[in-house]
Amino acid sequence: MAPLCCGSREGAPPQPPNSSSDDFPSALSTSGDHLLRYKHHPELEARHWRLFLAMVELTVDVLYHLTAYLNDRDLRNFSLVNRLFNDVSKRYLYRTIIIKFASPDLLDIAVATWARILDRANAFKYVRHVKILAKHLDDYRRDRDGDFNLCGDDPKATWKYCMVNTFGDWIKPGVFMAEVQVLLTRDSQWNDLSHFMLNFPNLQELTWGCEEQIPASLFRCVTQNHPGLRLYMRNFKLESLNKDPEHSAVSALTPYEIELATSPCLYSITMMLRDVYTYAFEHAIMDMLAGAAPNLREVDLYAIDAFDEREIAPKHRRGTQLPTSSSGLGALRHFGIYMIEQLNVLRDHGLVTDFSKLESLELHHIMAPAELRWLADVHLPALEHLTFNMDDIARDYDEPAHELVADMNEVVTNFIPSLPALQSIKMGGPFDEQTIRVVLDHCGHNLRRLLLSSYKLEGSAYDDARLIPAATVDVELIQEIRQKCPNLEELALTVPRSKDDPAEFAIYRALGTLASIRKIHLNITCPQSSFGHRGTIQSFSRTCASERPLTEEQEAELDNGLSSLAIDESLA
Repeated sequence: MAPLCCGSREGAPPQPPNSSSDDFPSALSTSGDHLLRYKHHPELEARHWRLFLAMVELTVDVLYHLTAYLNDRDLRNFSLVNRLFNDVSKRYLYRTIIIKFASPDLLDIAVATWARILDRANAFKYVRHVKILAKHLDDYRRDRDGDFNLCGDDPKATWKYCMVNTFGDWIKPGVFMAEVQVLLTRDSQWNDLSHFMLNFPNLQELTWGCEEQIPASLFRCVTQNHPGLRLYMRNFKLESLNKDPEHSAVSALTPYEIELATSPCLYSITMMLRDVYTYAFEHAIMDMLAGAAPNLREVDLYAIDAFDEREIAPKHRRGTQLPTSSSGLGALRHFGIYMIEQLNVLRDHGLVTDFSKLESLELHHIMAPAELRWLADVHLPALEHLTFNMDDIARDYDEPAHELVADMNEVVTNFIPSLPALQSIKMGGPFDEQTIRVVLDHCGHNLRRLLLSSYKLEGSAYDDARLIPAATVDVELIQEIRQKCPNLEELALTVPRSKDDPAEFAIYRALGTLASIRKIHLNITCPQSSFGHRGTIQSFSRTCASERPLTEEQEAELDNGLSSLAIDESLA
């Protein structure tokens, strides 16, 4: 499968614009007079001069409003026009800063660099969000454990800061990558960062994405100075519950860990459960959802041993009982999970979570019809975004069993009308036209995002898995989407290549009529080619690497595959 994608501001230190381009004017200031210097386009001078004069005559309020719509690169260029534009852009240019580091020394250098930049620009007051992130991460996309359906949305990136590379990795046979994350083991190594965080009078958000548990000095510094802060923990840890298999799985939380777990600043947590011992974390999370963490609104859980039987470790002993609210129910807005027993996870967390307040639910692992039937009975009046994936992991046929497909479609057609009109839905499975029509009829007027992902048709081995479209894509489907989804902004479909079939080209022309679309992601499959099989691709790779000649049959297959995968300029 070859994805074709058409089409957050990060707070990296400001960089100068690309001055090598001859297609755009460069600006400079001399004695208060603004001069424009053109290299090869003097015929554009008059028009650009009038545009420039109009810009500098705009009021400050209008300029503030304009800067809110600029991306990072344009905002940096805008800030270099003149002093007025530089002052206006600071509000957004320094709104978010990112501190990435790979060792204690590099952390100190990053902190010193940002301190110098912000002090020189007098911009500490503009910072609203600080992200503290590990630099060296494992390649989470390469990990076949946790195989997510991709629609240009990269869902597994949610957990990428739970995959910090502290051991190195093999780039290829015989070549070892030595760039690893060096962990900070002493509290004193965080001192410069803690002192740096005292300089932000208007800080509103802090994102923590490191392998280390957030140090007490830093945590207390930001939460005491900014009691209304939102803390996003992208690799949430309670070290007392993260025991090596040689140690006991049951331990007491330290006073600081209780302070962290019950903080009113804790807004979002992301966790990867690496072994059965860390399932004690689930109990801690459930306690937090029951009211111990009063403002916890977003939870993402991932079990790395998803294909093993789920075992919950004995309930941990807390050093102090975590306080809970009188209602005993949390108010999650987002819940995302990848676990093999998603139904049990939902039932367990449903005991301590008020699902009626849930706005986003992402169920990334394959679901059985029984799980969706249970979910249809759950009251979800506030739901706006839903992700689910239906398939039969035990299926062993060349095509899905007719009874199974009919059951899946019946469950979905009953489930979707039980929900409010969603703004965003991502679904994978062998859905028929009637099922897709139910989704469009019920949610179409409200839909902003519709992702119909491919699903895997398992063969005799994993490497022979073939990707099958989640729904039949034709011109009629595109026209129905255009009529029923007038506000749709993002669309993902799987299109099978048909080797010059006019029907395929008609699909692309129909996609061009969707006026409100901002992003389209096409999964291109080749049903007539064995290049839909991972095993075939690996076999060709090994043959080419060994410089062995291809057989006539292999050459024909290669030619067929390359022709099917070709994207010409007009199509792109």
